[in-house]
Amino acid sequence: MNSFILLAAALLALAVARPQDDHHHHEQGKGGFGGSKFITPVDIHHEEVVHLKAHPEYHYDYHVADHKHKDYKSKHETRDGYKVKGTYSLLEPDHKTIRVVEYEADKKTGFIAKVSHKKHQ
Repeated sequence: MNSFILLAAALLALAVARPQDDHHHHEQGKGGFGGSKFITPVDIHHEEVVHLKAHPEYHYDYHVADHKHKDYKSKHETRDGYKVKGTYSLLEPDHKTIRVVEYEADKKTGFIAKVSHKKHQ
């Protein structure tokens, strides 16, 4: 009895899954996006993903002093594993004040920034 039910279910699945003819619909292939009935087989390729445990470290800084356009800014940052520490500064739009931001970030405390201002010379 179970094999009969299994066979009936398999035949029903095959009948439902077979390609349907489009005799009752608009003509295909006369322009637009639905022109082709051909299905191209796709080769499925699986690659093993390897997760590396890295300890990222870097250090960088830069400075810009453009007197013509009055653009003054700088940045300095270091990273050691999950801890990032840095500072950046920029000339405010009033051209009289420099904003200085010192920051630290890590997994435990998150991002903490201290903002200060000083007079531009």
